[in-house]
Amino acid sequence: AVTNPDSKEVIGIVVYWNEGRSDDDAITEKDAGYGHGLVMALNNAGEYQWSIEKVNQANPPFPDINSESTMRSDFMGIAKNRVLADNTNYPAFYYAKRYSPAPDVTTNNSGWFLGSGGQWLAILGTNGLGADATAVPWEAGNHNNSQLNITNINAALAETGTTSTEFSLKEYKGYATSSENSTDYGVAFFFNYRTAGGMEIGTIIKSTTNVRVVRPLLAF
Repeated sequence: AVTNPDSKEVIGIVVYWNEGRSDDDAITEKDAGYGHGLVMALNNAGEYQWSIEKVNQANPPFPDINSESTMRSDFMGIAKNRVLADNTNYPAFYYAKRYSPAPDVTTNNSGWFLGSGGQWLAILGTNGLGADATAVPWEAGNHNNSQLNITNINAALAETGTTSTEFSLKEYKGYATSSENSTDYGVAFFFNYRTAGGMEIGTIIKSTTNVRVVRPLLAF
């Protein structure tokens, strides 16, 4: 568990550590000044639209994500949030940044942000929190390894001894990422969508009331 040293309040759990593997520096935002790991908030910030306007953001830091392989390599969560998190036309970004409780401002951390698709795949993949040697690598059509990690993430949330929101594998839920698909869509992931107990990549329609769950991350 991660606590605010001033209030002693638990604010999140570490869900990814940089252990020197390929892409670990990028996943944990070393170029942005962090690089040790990623923390996930104990609760959701709410359910929000990715955008209320149809604009295809510039690449970088917004490549068009149109496959699992392109999503897997999109680690620019903080860079995307620096562009959009203070713009109220992008509610998922805006409210992820303003999630409460806030982290300690005297320590080296990014503050809360909306994680990229690649960062979430890393958290939920074989190197994420609680990963087991029996978990298989991510590949198209094979997402059941995500269930193992979500079970362990939920256990870690429960161990904090404070109010937290577990992930559910028994209901159709879409979670927003900061990744973008096109002018019309942002990128989301869904638990228990087509693969029972697993995960699928999906979208958020821009410029509508189409919303997804926002679960903030921070880098340290």
